[in-house]
Amino acid sequence: MDGMDGRGQVIVIGATNRPDSVDPALRRPGRFDREFYFPLPSEKARRAIIDIHTKGWEPPLKPEFKDQLAALTKGYGGADLRALCTEAALNAVQGTYPQIYTSEKKLVIDPSKITVLAKDFMISVNKMIPSSERSGSSTSAPLTKSIEPLLRTSLQKLAAILDEVIPQKKKLTALEEAQYDDRDDDRGFERETMQRDFETARIFRPRLLIRGLQGMGQQYIGAALLNRFEGLHVQSFDLPTLLEDSARSAEAAVVQLFKEVRRHKPSVIYIPNVDVWYQTVAPSVIKTFTSMLRALPPNDPVLVLGILDTAKEDEKLDPDMLRDLFGFSVKNVFALKRPTEVSSHY
Repeated sequence: MDGMDGRGQVIVIGATNRPDSVDPALRRPGRFDREFYFPLPSEKARRAIIDIHTKGWEPPLKPEFKDQLAALTKGYGGADLRALCTEAALNAVQGTYPQIYTSEKKLVIDPSKITVLAKDFMISVNKMIPSSERSGSSTSAPLTKSIEPLLRTSLQKLAAILDEVIPQKKKLTALEEAQYDDRDDDRGFERETMQRDFETARIFRPRLLIRGLQGMGQQYIGAALLNRFEGLHVQSFDLPTLLEDSARSAEAAVVQLFKEVRRHKPSVIYIPNVDVWYQTVAPSVIKTFTSMLRALPPNDPVLVLGILDTAKEDEKLDPDMLRDLFGFSVKNVFALKRPTEVSSHY
């Protein structure tokens, strides 16, 4: 690649589903000049993908049906949604004309009588493993209806805290930004610099530790918060992620994962069972993690989110863990409360 002349006659395109293992030398200017990161689609993007793959269906799916399907398929990629629609159509064919699967004769069927129902999609949903669940990392999921009333108040309080410590700004496409672009602006970098300083001034080392008694729903809360971070890069630093590759050390895994965190800001560093994590990994891993964390600028939109179970409500937490991972502010620790009697009656 270095010896090729830039004549515009050869284009080199590379693709990977493991961006954390790409050699940094390939990302230098002159190698791969542009890098495109495609995260898992948001609910709006999943809705558009479902529209594409069900465009020619007769009878067509109702808009409300597709909205519910888009909300149900959190964590699905484009290929997953395509396979889901294909499998659902086959399930509808099998449910409408089951005799074609038992007969050896060629049978004539009427496609207009085939209707894809919700159960056809649910059969495929229960069988498929989406992209987000094919690794050992923790996945996100909204609160189920059975436990949502019990954890609703705590989730609302945590959502308000996170909106303050790491405010999310809607990302605009190049076309959307061009619609509001002032081409007659003669202030040079002054306005852009002021806007960037204003955005960074709203953030200062965002940290949050969620603690509570065992069985208080910490894991449900953590998964629900990750579900709210749709569109943000969530990087799990749990033990399976650090130890899944036997060819690299845990320290090297931490360094690689931090590179992805810094490359895709704003991002979230998620550590479930943080007390077990802190006691299990080697001291060298802790030092590597803390040094990389302290090397981040204080105004970088990188949130450290930890989940912790305690045996007693007044149990004292490890001061070294709190200092290394979550700083000294008491605002960085949120204690889950027991559900109220009103919540229990829902």
